[in-house]
Amino acid sequence: MIEETVAGTISHPLTWFLIAACLTVVLVLKSISPNARKSFVPSFDHPLVKLGVFLAATTWLVLVSFTLASITQLFLDQPSTQAAKGDYLGSRLHYLAFVGLVAALGGLVALPLNLIRIRQTNRANENAENVLFNEKVNAASSGLAARRQITHVIGAGDKERVLTEWSDDIVTRHAAIGRLIALAKERPNEAQLIVDQLTGYVRETSKIETGAAENEPMHDADGSTQKWIHGINVKRTDLEMVVSKLGFLIDSAALKIDLSASNLQGHNYYQANLAGATLDQCRAERASFLEGNLNGASIRAANFDSANFRKCEIKDADCRLASFRWTDMKCAQCNSTNFQSAKLDGAWLDDA
Repeated sequence: MIEETVAGTISHPLTWFLIAACLTVVLVLKSISPNARKSFVPSFDHPLVKLGVFLAATTWLVLVSFTLASITQLFLDQPSTQAAKGDYLGSRLHYLAFVGLVAALGGLVALPLNLIRIRQTNRANENAENVLFNEKVNAASSGLAARRQITHVIGAGDKERVLTEWSDDIVTRHAAIGRLIALAKERPNEAQLIVDQLTGYVRETSKIETGAAENEPMHDADGSTQKWIHGINVKRTDLEMVVSKLGFLIDSAALKIDLSASNLQGHNYYQANLAGATLDQCRAERASFLEGNLNGASIRAANFDSANFRKCEIKDADCRLASFRWTDMKCAQCNSTNFQSAKLDGAWLDDA
């Protein structure tokens, strides 16, 4: 009787359908890349999760029902005393099968409880990781406001005085920027929040702490404007570092970089990827975007006088009202770029 029940269950089409469906779900999950698995958040609204839960529950119910039916059948079909005396092996196999099925039933009942426990443990671990990640971000963010105390001694003799002043701690801020960039790479899902924080730091710091961008002479007499531009130096290396690092971070994620109205004068962004970035009204005289990527960027009313765009990609960019006077744009790719009302006086456009 037991052999007939097992054979009937195995040969039933529903059994093979459930096995095939479970294998399909396993293969689909295996095909997902490790990075996608980390970013995948299980939700009962997801079709794949719904299918997996349905198949697992159905398979579990079938197994439990089959085990209960087998236990009941073994219990009702106990070997008689006379048969047991003549067939010790059959009697032992009967009771061993009964004990084995009872143990299997216990394992099946414990399975969903273990799955619930594992799920709760995973949730607790994820919450702990999120708390740790937030603590790292907060610690690194506090470094963006680092300041140091500087003491000066002026005068001599009776007129000697000690003056103490505070200034930005650029070294500590460099380290904080590096940690934030590393955290953004660690969790691509949280990268945009970190990028918004860093770009906000660039915009506000370039406006407030370093003052407004250096203004060109009122009159361009005897080439005074060009002389002034060539005298521009980088005021804050930490701001240059932020934009340069973001220019490489955007390679691995679709991030939105807003640097509108920022002071980027004299900065070097060699091979930086700022595709789709917003640079409206920024001041970037004498900045270098050599071999960079500004495809689809918004550069309206920005100032790039004497900047270096050699071999830079500026396809589909919005450059209306921007100033590119004396800019080196040799071999730049400017397909479908909007230069309406832009200033291109003295720009080098060879092979552009």
